[in-house]
Amino acid sequence: MLVRIESIEVRSKAIQCVVELYDRGDLRSIIEEYAIFYLSFLRLPQPPVLLFGPDRGRPNKSDSWIILRLLEQPVRGMGMDSPQLLTLVEECPKGAETLVTRVIHILTEKCPPSAQLVAQVRDLYQTRVSDVRFLIPVLNGLTKKEVIAALPKLIKLNPVVVKEVFNR
Repeated sequence: MLVRIESIEVRSKAIQCVVELYDRGDLRSIIEEYAIFYLSFLRLPQPPVLLFGPDRGRPNKSDSWIILRLLEQPVRGMGMDSPQLLTLVEECPKGAETLVTRVIHILTEKCPPSAQLVAQVRDLYQTRVSDVRFLIPVLNGLTKKEVIAALPKLIKLNPVVVKEVFNR
């Protein structure tokens, strides 16, 4: 467990340093290019073989992505009013529904959703994402009429999910 905590702390400090360098502007284009390059890997069905580091050239330990577990700190750091996160929710690419749902859950775990976030989720749910679980993180921002309309679908979900719905 100690290794896990240390790796979280190291990752946290590294992200903080990169954000500070990005904000200064000197390395902005390099950081953007690097981030876009590595984000493009997310389009692959499986993580690529590591190119750098102690395991370079060897297959990854996992043949699946673990990005959902690594999102929490960067998303919290960006905050609910981040234009980039709101754009991600608004333009939710096909197949990225789970990622966007996780982002919304992270944003609303410790504080109620902003009106803008609720509006983005509402619009996405009404136009492209028919899974009612998408609404759960913003339930307390929806109107009474919208919650009542979603209740029949919500109650049919897994009991653990239903419990979360009522807690919200």
